[in-house]
Amino acid sequence: MLAPGRWSQLRGVAGAVASRADALLDERPLRALVSTHVGAHDLSELAVPLTVTTTCLDCGQARHHDRGPLADLLVASCSLPGLFPPVRLADGHAHVDGGVLCGVPLEAALAAAGPDDVVYVLDCALAPVTGTAGTCAALPHDGETLSCGLGGSSSRWVPPVERRRGALDVVLRAFTVARASANTLGIVPLLGDPRVRVLPHVADAWAVGLLREVPAGPRDFRSTAGLVDAGRGATAAWLISPDRVAG
Repeated sequence: MLAPGRWSQLRGVAGAVASRADALLDERPLRALVSTHVGAHDLSELAVPLTVTTTCLDCGQARHHDRGPLADLLVASCSLPGLFPPVRLADGHAHVDGGVLCGVPLEAALAAAGPDDVVYVLDCALAPVTGTAGTCAALPHDGETLSCGLGGSSSRWVPPVERRRGALDVVLRAFTVARASANTLGIVPLLGDPRVRVLPHVADAWAVGLLREVPAGPRDFRSTAGLVDAGRGATAAWLISPDRVAG
């Protein structure tokens, strides 16, 4: 997640106002990061097929791309409106983060899947919206806390509230809340599809003791090592759990 320093925020605001730019932050460091670590030039060149979702600002619809310039598509998919400038793709339209309209493109994945395929859903949010109440620690329920494929616990998950201050932080938190609400409306009706499998959340790893320190927010990188270890442990436990075949 995005976590620019105060100086970067101030410089971005000042520059945007002075030049009447369409974003507060420069996209070039992000583009350089993608170019450095991803060798392919076109999305279709990847050994493992990948679909990238963006939001078309001109037509107001989510677009799912399985080919096209890789750097442009990845930068567009990361471009939160107002923070990074829109990316003009090959269709001639301006595109931004797909999460504006389609944060978890489950419907598109199911549309592309065959009748015997399996669609895995990995929700990385600290307040996850996927899963079923009573079977996933992140979702409210009465009685014992169950975790997605990881067993039971007496612990109840309460998502942390980020305490960072500043205009940019308010914008990012508001975007996160709006996206979570939209995701819930779009995802919940599809979770009953027998092809869907919900993987363990951060909340599930915490509920069964795999994660000791919970991040203070989506841009808190102090717990990165613990999150990686918890993810590895949760994946190993889920793979041998009989519950994983039931979603």
